[in-house]
Amino acid sequence: LIAFRSATWSAASAGRRSSAGVCVAVLAALVMFVFGVLLGGFLHAIAFPDGGSPLVRVASDSSRLDSRLPRNVVPLSYNLTIHPNITTVASGLTRTFRPTADRIAVHLLSFAGGHLIRDEKSLQFVCPETSQWAFVMDDTVNAGDTVDLGMEFQGEVLPDLQGLYISTHTDTHGKKTRSAVTQFEPSYARKMFPCFDEPNFKATFEVSVIREPHHVVRSNMKMRHSEEHVDGLYIDVFHRTVKMSTYLLAVAILDNYGYVKRTTKNTMAPIEVRVYAPKDVLKGQSEFGLDTAIRALEYFEKYFNISYPLNKIDLLALDDFSEGAMENWGLVTFRDSTLLHADGLASALAKEQIALVICHEIAHQWFGNLVTMDWWNDLWLNEGFANYMEYRCVDRLFPDWNIMNRFYAENVAFSHEPDGLRSSRAVSSNTANNTNIMGLFDAISYHKAAAIIRMLQSLSGERNFQRSLVQYLNKYAYGNAKGSQLWKIVEKHAVLPHGVSIASLANAYITQVGCPMIFVTLSNSEVTVHNQTRHFFEDGMMDDTEWPIPIHYRTDTQLAERSKWVIANTDGYSYVKVLYDKKNYAALAKQLRTNHTAISAIDRSMILVDAFDFSKTSKLDIGVYMDLLLYAEEEMDRLAWMMIGKQVRYIEDLIEETSFGHTFKDLQRTLVLRPYERVGWSTDIARTPAEKGLQVNPSVFVKIRNQSEY
Repeated sequence: LIAFRSATWSAASAGRRSSAGVCVAVLAALVMFVFGVLLGGFLHAIAFPDGGSPLVRVASDSSRLDSRLPRNVVPLSYNLTIHPNITTVASGLTRTFRPTADRIAVHLLSFAGGHLIRDEKSLQFVCPETSQWAFVMDDTVNAGDTVDLGMEFQGEVLPDLQGLYISTHTDTHGKKTRSAVTQFEPSYARKMFPCFDEPNFKATFEVSVIREPHHVVRSNMKMRHSEEHVDGLYIDVFHRTVKMSTYLLAVAILDNYGYVKRTTKNTMAPIEVRVYAPKDVLKGQSEFGLDTAIRALEYFEKYFNISYPLNKIDLLALDDFSEGAMENWGLVTFRDSTLLHADGLASALAKEQIALVICHEIAHQWFGNLVTMDWWNDLWLNEGFANYMEYRCVDRLFPDWNIMNRFYAENVAFSHEPDGLRSSRAVSSNTANNTNIMGLFDAISYHKAAAIIRMLQSLSGERNFQRSLVQYLNKYAYGNAKGSQLWKIVEKHAVLPHGVSIASLANAYITQVGCPMIFVTLSNSEVTVHNQTRHFFEDGMMDDTEWPIPIHYRTDTQLAERSKWVIANTDGYSYVKVLYDKKNYAALAKQLRTNHTAISAIDRSMILVDAFDFSKTSKLDIGVYMDLLLYAEEEMDRLAWMMIGKQVRYIEDLIEETSFGHTFKDLQRTLVLRPYERVGWSTDIARTPAEKGLQVNPSVFVKIRNQSEY
């Protein structure tokens, strides 16, 4: 059983009653209601004191519904008591809030068997379309009043890895154990308990868990005390959380888990860091994750000059987890493959990815947790910044990995693909529907946003941008913010040419759909940008959207009149694709074959990526791209081979069954033979991920292991 008991909320400042429709308008004072969660077995009948009244389902006109909760009530705190047996659940909770009307609406997704038990005369409504539960109070509550509300309810927990769900682990001996864990982002807290399930309804949470003796319980905060309960059970009571969004609450009731721990030494205050994993995989696989988390905490505290707000953080490995990881404040959950690593058993590339994921989630403890986007349309404020900062952090922790080269491939180039489709969307996209909110967790919010942030950082200057982030986090700490509020702060710190505005530039890339492309020529010592348009991966598409595009360029000599070629958008800092004339492409191809290292690895990759994409849409003859590609037999950089390999596979899939297929395989052999011979197949554990990535890319992309003639 899981019993939630007690929660505390606060209500907003003023207000007239809403007339937006029965389902949403019914919110403003609290009674006691109960819900329970079925974790996989049968939920026994619960006796409700004072009888209880059933919920009324409202068949309403969906056009009158507002999926956002009214602001007449604001939560202050929740007090949850949970009693799980990992098969059935019952629960209760109390909230304290400050209402301003005679009606209250909360989110609740599991409606089955819900009962209001304190005042059975109160009128109740259920709106399944918006997952809201609303009820009318007998008396109007004045603005500024604080009200306690107790609730009990019962419902089902579905095996969909959302809300509170069962996580199963099978050990090396075939024994299965079951744990209960939560995943609330973006809007699944309502599946476990009635709540204000929107990011800008921040509150504190007090969690208590009644458990079996063999279970280990973790939550966002440290345990305050544990004591014997009844019938051989124990109750673990946790400290009150800091003020935070509902989706960051986390609870884990673990069976047969162990942990390793260390305390930070180079943070403003000591932080206890633990890695939890099933006992049979803990030893030998948790040390790298633990060490990386500690170093990441130290890095971000120093970078933001803001202490980590809690005194502990747990990293929890799960066999079945819908995401790569989740940044719950103080209890970060991971798919086991993104946290656990054993040298000699897992690849160096997997180790690199684990470091990126850990640094991403630690970055969220500031960007996302301390300051949260006001609504999901600005999800990029959370995810784009975490994506950008994860690379900076890993680059600092493991400088020999050369990770910033991967940033171009996995953020800039990667986001060009979905952004070149007619169906793409803007980085900031308004939505209120739960299904549409889930759709925002995509390459646009993560990767395109990170690419834009890097562009604006390079334009503002490293130190100026860092000062802006520190001011932003301090100003909106424990609250919510919008993207426009961040750019106003960046604008104040940036030193820019006259007439250049960070805010207007950011707005163009955040609110407009697509990626711009420009046509650049070098003629008579002049570099000219002829025009711009939106890049599409579909023939015949046109778009008159315009962007302000900051462009840096590089030539082969310092004297423009002697230059034979030009590269615009050096190091891929601007979010733009560049098309050249054939003369410039020929000069670049010659330079690549003569001495490719005269052009940086990112620029080499960018030239190939843009030329290949333009050839796919008939903006450039494929022969021009192939001429550029011929230098690859001398290429020894992993980033370039990541891009080349992807392009080669695409071409191979197109022509494999044609008369050109064998000829193309001969070309592949020519391109890969020398890099393959140089890098070899040594499995030396001392090789960096970049070196091992170079081992993998050329050989795998041309199927060298499957073709004896290679």
